[in-house]
Amino acid sequence: PLPIYDWIQQKVKPINVHRILPSPTLREYRNKCEFTFGSNAKGEVCCGYTPNGWNGYISSSLSCPNIPAEMCGLELLFTKFVRGSSFGVYHPKTHVGVWRQVTIRLSEKMEECMVIVMHAPVGRGETDGDDYDERLKEEQQRLVTMLTKGGIPMPPRVFPKALLPGNK
Repeated sequence: PLPIYDWIQQKVKPINVHRILPSPTLREYRNKCEFTFGSNAKGEVCCGYTPNGWNGYISSSLSCPNIPAEMCGLELLFTKFVRGSSFGVYHPKTHVGVWRQVTIRLSEKMEECMVIVMHAPVGRGETDGDDYDERLKEEQQRLVTMLTKGGIPMPPRVFPKALLPGNK
């Protein structure tokens, strides 16, 4: 084989490049999402996307046509969880708070869901104190109960026409 710079200079085509094939699925095709805990534009604690980066508010994925309904339901479940938590959400400006982010991976084929919850390290604001470990264990158990009892809520969704596939 030619060294990489040699084949670039010689314009040798080292691999076959095929045209991009469109996906047959145009809606609800995402199988992994990362949601942030924070406050929405109204100042309410919630879970969702950060459309303006870490320095902005949290926005719901309910109107995103590429996000599966199950994922939106889990987002709402995590909003309910964090609103009932004895710990606050993490604030990137002040570095105070506990709940930071949740990564969710759905597998339709395996009918499984992976959830990874990220929280702030011990020793930052709310994580100080003798009862932190006990409180965190209680919150973990509450979360496991919420995720395993009662199923995933399936919220009604309304998509702006401009966001639907085929509309420009």
